[in-house]
Amino acid sequence: MDGTTVFLVEDFQPLRDSMANILKLASISCETFSCPTELIESFDPSRSGCLVLDLQLPEMSGLELQRKLSEAGCQLPFLIISGYGEIPDVTMAMRQGAIDFLAKPFTPNIFLERVHESLVKDSAERERRELLASTRAKLDLLSSRENEVLELILEGRLTKQIATQLDISAKTVENHRSNIAKKMNVDSALQLVKLIAEFRMVADRHLR
Repeated sequence: MDGTTVFLVEDFQPLRDSMANILKLASISCETFSCPTELIESFDPSRSGCLVLDLQLPEMSGLELQRKLSEAGCQLPFLIISGYGEIPDVTMAMRQGAIDFLAKPFTPNIFLERVHESLVKDSAERERRELLASTRAKLDLLSSRENEVLELILEGRLTKQIATQLDISAKTVENHRSNIAKKMNVDSALQLVKLIAEFRMVADRHLR
């Protein structure tokens, strides 16, 4: 996945270097950090990828670091690794949204599988956010009357039915339909319905 990076925070250098090498051999870009402050000071929340955080770190725990980054706008999927994880730690990590809690020592294959899962999730989430932002921007271009016409189109109403319900001429309805299509960048009513249906489905999932 071009442009994606694994941000690895591990204070034990031999393990940090080993994990970085595993990622390098798998052609996965990686940036390593020995403590939370190093990542916090350089982190750009707009970058894509995932976080791999040791649970026991200097200054703060990996879970505390993830919360701090999240408060700063980071939405990256994350893995927690630990050689001393207790059940409450695992529970907290999963509640916080971790892809997985990996107990040391773990195999390279398991590590790479979880990293790949995290990167795929990040890519999918970015696509969803882009769809939401793009479609919202287009919908914001519609006038109040065009929104009324749009809702009736989504209900499956024909031009004459819309004209009757809104007490306007069929020609005016056709003009509104044409404007809606241009603003929404679609070529047909079917494309329009599919676009709005997908947008609302993604928006609904995003709010859960």
